Amino acid sequence: METLISIPRLQQRIADAPSEKDRIITQAGTSLGKILAIPIAMNGIEDVVVNGDSSIINDTFIANMQFAINSRIDSKLFGAVRVRFPALEQDASLLGESVAVMRSELC
Repeated sequence: METLISIPRLQQRIADAPSEKDRIITQAGTSLGKILAIPIAMNGIEDVVVNGDSSIINDTFIANMQFAINSRIDSKLFGAVRVRFPALEQDASLLGESVAVMRSELC
């Protein structure tokens, strides 16, 4: 997965073929959705938050990831999955790590 859809790899592919940016991002979102569809469904996850470089993780990426997930699972059995940006934007990862550190120190 890292070799296909990591941010540095995608940035390099876009730099090598700027006119293919939309296709590359569409393909990346679709690939990640395909890879994660079954684990998401089996764990009953209904809300997926994707955070990352906004030049890659954009509306096109999110829409294609969501479509790929929902087209591969039975929404009657598992429910439709929503893929979205974090409500806290780029600060979400930092806040999550802060909580983890506080929890480990206090508990």
